[in-house]
Amino acid sequence: MNYPTDRYDAVARALHWLMALMIFGLIGVGLYMGELPREDALRPQLYMLHKTFGVLTLILLVIRIAWKLMVGAPELPRSLQRWEINLAKATKFGMYLLMLVTPIAGYALSNFADKPIALFGVIEMPTLLAPDKELKEIAEELHEIFAFTLLGLVGLHVAGALKHRLFGTPETDVLRRIL
Repeated sequence: MNYPTDRYDAVARALHWLMALMIFGLIGVGLYMGELPREDALRPQLYMLHKTFGVLTLILLVIRIAWKLMVGAPELPRSLQRWEINLAKATKFGMYLLMLVTPIAGYALSNFADKPIALFGVIEMPTLLAPDKELKEIAEELHEIFAFTLLGLVGLHVAGALKHRLFGTPETDVLRRIL
């Protein structure tokens, strides 16, 4: 699909930055709440918000993918090296995959732990999996591994964008496409 410009449109940019903010927030809150003592009164509220925003992030991801399929995306600059293009595509694919499987693992974790998910404490999400202590442990590990791997790929994504912004040419400045 031929994208009409070399910049993402306003919807794609808004989804990108909103999801980036939410993912950083989810990882930060996830780290913080995991260290709170079980009896801390803030803990249940943080878990509820973490689950709510995890589900909302998954919904935004579906919207983002649908938007990208409908509208397309600008091509990477032809002046980039082949390895740079391959690395960018692999990193982006990995981020999309992890943005999908991380909340799914979190959803499974809540189901296996017999802890309901209620958006903002009000809208009850369906329980899809029966409680299972062993599978809960596996889902918990996967959720954490996926989140940290996503964070690593985001770091690589940002480093690549900054490399081209600060040390590249105006043609290779991919950061301006999303700003």
